[in-house]
Amino acid sequence: LGGTAVNPAWAAKETKAQARCEEGSKSNNLAGVLYYQERYKEATPLARRALAITEKACGRNHPMTAKALNNLGLILHAQNYSSEAEQLLRRALAIWKKIESSDTPDNAAPLISLAMILSDQHRFAEAKPLLERASSVAGALQMTGNYVEAESLYRPALPLTEKIFGPDSLETSAILTRLGVTLDYQRRYDEAEQLFSRSLQIKKRTLHPNDVRIADSL
Repeated sequence: LGGTAVNPAWAAKETKAQARCEEGSKSNNLAGVLYYQERYKEATPLARRALAITEKACGRNHPMTAKALNNLGLILHAQNYSSEAEQLLRRALAIWKKIESSDTPDNAAPLISLAMILSDQHRFAEAKPLLERASSVAGALQMTGNYVEAESLYRPALPLTEKIFGPDSLETSAILTRLGVTLDYQRRYDEAEQLFSRSLQIKKRTLHPNDVRIADSL
């Protein structure tokens, strides 16, 4: 018979590693749930375990490891362990840089997370390019019709933009408009209209009354 015989021992090892990788993913997801419930003390050991498993079973440069790094970074930052959190998030970014497909919420997540940590430390000059890169990914997703994924990035980008650039900045107005567009395409018209209105009010306060950018928002 043609083809190459599969080594049973190798196949069993691969199956075991895949199962462990999936176990790490489940632990990471549970840690994420606890994070959003603000149960940080419970989430921390679970997130550390998830990272240890994914590094060993999936590989140190695997997307699942990057996700585990991002989660643990957020959980530690919430407890004011910002130095370790920053190191973890920079590792996550380094992993995603090695992966060709860059326009996904997963690989933009560390950009948002790290920008949040830096902005909390008033390191706005470092946070700005990260936020701009994440917004660029959101824009690419929006342009290809991935509105839910785009929204998942614009949502956390909005308060960061307000903090870094100011609540009455044109940058904030732009994010409001882009988020409004994603909601409009999802037929969430009332939510979208509120965002468009906020964006327009910022432009009216910031720009000259005859500026064409105001007319474009009407």
